[in-house]
Amino acid sequence: MTQASTSSGFSFSQFKTLLYVIHRGEDRSDALGMNSFDQGGSSSSVKKKFLSRIKIPHVALTILKALGLLGFAALMFFWGTNLEGTPIPLVFVLLAAMLAIMTLLTGIYGAINRLYFVRDLGYYLTLPVSAPSLMWAKLAQFLLITTAGDLLFLPIGFGALWASWAPWTSWVLFALGYIVSAITVNLVVLLICTPLMRFSRFARDRDRFSRFFGGFIMVAALSLGVSIQFLVQRSDAAAHLTELANGMLGRLNPAGIVLSILCPPVAVARQLFEGNPLDLLCAIGFMAAAVCLYAALLTAFASRWYMETVRTLQGAGGRKSHRKYEESTLLSVIASRPQLSSIISIDWKTLLRVPAFFSSFVLGTLLMPVYMVVVFGAVFFIRSMNDGMDLSALHEAIMSTTANLSFDDELVVIAAFCVLIFMLFMGFSAFASMFAVSRDGQDFFYFRSLPINWRKYLAAKLATALVLSSVVTICMIVIVLILVGFPPAIFAYLIAMAILSTVSVTTLSVSAGVFFPRLHWDNEGQLMRGGSAAIRTYTGSLLGAISVGIPALLLAWLLFWGSPLSVSTTLVAAFFAQLLMAAVSFAILFGPAAASLARREH
Repeated sequence: MTQASTSSGFSFSQFKTLLYVIHRGEDRSDALGMNSFDQGGSSSSVKKKFLSRIKIPHVALTILKALGLLGFAALMFFWGTNLEGTPIPLVFVLLAAMLAIMTLLTGIYGAINRLYFVRDLGYYLTLPVSAPSLMWAKLAQFLLITTAGDLLFLPIGFGALWASWAPWTSWVLFALGYIVSAITVNLVVLLICTPLMRFSRFARDRDRFSRFFGGFIMVAALSLGVSIQFLVQRSDAAAHLTELANGMLGRLNPAGIVLSILCPPVAVARQLFEGNPLDLLCAIGFMAAAVCLYAALLTAFASRWYMETVRTLQGAGGRKSHRKYEESTLLSVIASRPQLSSIISIDWKTLLRVPAFFSSFVLGTLLMPVYMVVVFGAVFFIRSMNDGMDLSALHEAIMSTTANLSFDDELVVIAAFCVLIFMLFMGFSAFASMFAVSRDGQDFFYFRSLPINWRKYLAAKLATALVLSSVVTICMIVIVLILVGFPPAIFAYLIAMAILSTVSVTTLSVSAGVFFPRLHWDNEGQLMRGGSAAIRTYTGSLLGAISVGIPALLLAWLLFWGSPLSVSTTLVAAFFAQLLMAAVSFAILFGPAAASLARREH
């Protein structure tokens, strides 16, 4: 294979062209992903005509995306106003610390995947361009994308500045310092990744590294989220945060030294915002020198090791959506065991062996309910301690209240409503269910060539999705209900409501994924990112709201608007409404959805 070596030096024209090509080829491979809803093909001309009529213009989707970003920025700005009165250098340090932690958690994993395991690397090496130009085009692409993503949290600082009526110069300097911090921390990530990929066999093993690091990121993020609750729920949270920031501003403080290495503007934060004009010029010069130093180090590291590692790993990109099974192999598996258990086994092997699927669909789905329960528990525990409550006495009081409950008590309605709301918040599981069929990629068409019963195929997909979405969630609910001490009949009622609601959400989500599968994808990342994945996520949340909406509204009618129905009648009506939703979900999945799947040809 021809290597990129027509000239040995850096060429800006080649760099600019390569950066444009890489940006168009990799970042827009999915675009907004809307056309991927009918990429699976269909033999139904009616459905094709319907889909062609409901396609949303690209401009409208861009506006929708911009509105989403503006909404997120407004939320961050609102959070920042809570830091009113905090000195600007301390706000900057806190934001820089958050930026450094988030970048280190996700940046290394993202950098390795973007720089070493993209499918077009082998093609780039055949182009008549210099190695330094190609190297810096890839590095610049990563820096631009990650730095732009980091800017989403800049409105937190702007909110604090607005609440404190800071002058416009502070806004400019804050933005400058934050951008420099984002650049330097991402340069540090690249400085870590380059020798790591060169000398670590474990890092070069994409599947093992992705599985390990994906799990590490998920566990670390959830642990960090729980730990933060112990900080922000303190009565003196603002004072404690200020004390931590002051400590990190100390030159000899270990945390401050580490943060100053990752984000050099932290070392000159006081001079940047509170110094005289000479101090300000020195601070800006220091930041510029830090960026140049890190860029020079990266040039030395990457020139020595990046292209060498890339040439070794070319062709080792993400698994394509190709047929990975021989027809005879699948036929022997299907023939030797019942179809249902065979398809379930194949589906679980795919989920556990593909790192991206394992991290997103298995680990994330299983840990989310644990995170929710632990966070709520931590908040309750901390607030109880702050208020001087005796937790054992409180638990005994709750047990004595719930022990004598009957279906005529309004507390049961409150408990059922809370169960449904909790299941609604677990809508993240619907994200995995929406991709139940799409995960197979073009392997789906091998199944189609076999004597498969499509209802059994969908039953296997549903069984896998139900295990992921319900086992841990139901276990958490059971533990909470046991601790609260509900009578057996009410306990069984609440568990039944939880099971029926999760069955309704999951079944509807699988059905939506069957009607609009995405079977032609190049790698797992392309399947799960972009507009297509975003719309599927929103659809899963909407389906979750629909599936529990009617029962929840019946309960809310009694609680908030004075329903003429009695408590027991409302509970029975909510139960049968949820049962009806589950029945309708099953009818859709094993009726129209199964028929649609059987007609799919390409």
